[in-house]
Amino acid sequence: MTVLAVIPARMGSARLPRKNMLEIEPGLTLVQQAIDCATGCGLVDEVIVSTDETRLPVRNAHIRIRPEPLCAPTADIAAAVKDAWDHASARHDFVVTLQPAVLARSPLIVRKMIETATEDDPISLVTMAHSLIWQWKRRRMDPTIADVPWMERGVYPRSQDSPECWAEVNAVTVAPAEAVAAGRRWSLPLFIASIPSWTVALDVDTPSDMATARTMWPWAKRELETWVPRFHPIYEVAGLSGAEV
Repeated sequence: MTVLAVIPARMGSARLPRKNMLEIEPGLTLVQQAIDCATGCGLVDEVIVSTDETRLPVRNAHIRIRPEPLCAPTADIAAAVKDAWDHASARHDFVVTLQPAVLARSPLIVRKMIETATEDDPISLVTMAHSLIWQWKRRRMDPTIADVPWMERGVYPRSQDSPECWAEVNAVTVAPAEAVAAGRRWSLPLFIASIPSWTVALDVDTPSDMATARTMWPWAKRELETWVPRFHPIYEVAGLSGAEV
């Protein structure tokens, strides 16, 4: 079994330009933090940064300049990952995708996820954090309207009767090559790799997010370095087939 790590690092973020090259600590960019987690886990055979930046200062990784259609803001990350896999030095069996702007990972977390993915029949894994059901959603077209799907006719459900909820904190995804070759992010069966609930605050998309992540990072990094995720199997996603995810 060989493993490819892909770091999607498009530089055209509208809300935080070139965010992937910002530093989470002096001398450590978001891109390099992802690379270091991949190389530090000890199980990755090749690391590729998929980017639209011709001069990207990174260490211990190859650069793959994406085709122009994959550089647009609407381009699917799965397509960029497949492009990197297609142009890797070998046909690797598994692909680990590490989103630079989602810092909720460590070499240990990456290693445990790869070990779980490769120990038996091929599975996919995604980092997720425990969440609460009590989420209000403001509509984009009319933010004065909120959807509250868990409240039925104004009645709050009891916590003990509510389903277990997870927030997809997509810092690390592991997928078999077959899923990547088909242009999918992951396939079923899918295992949730449980990471701390506070890691949702390490998803950087705005200047405010970056400030929050930098404030949290000194202690968050220490916590993540020793965090061993628990794994929760999902064999079916309601309304989706294995070929659609």
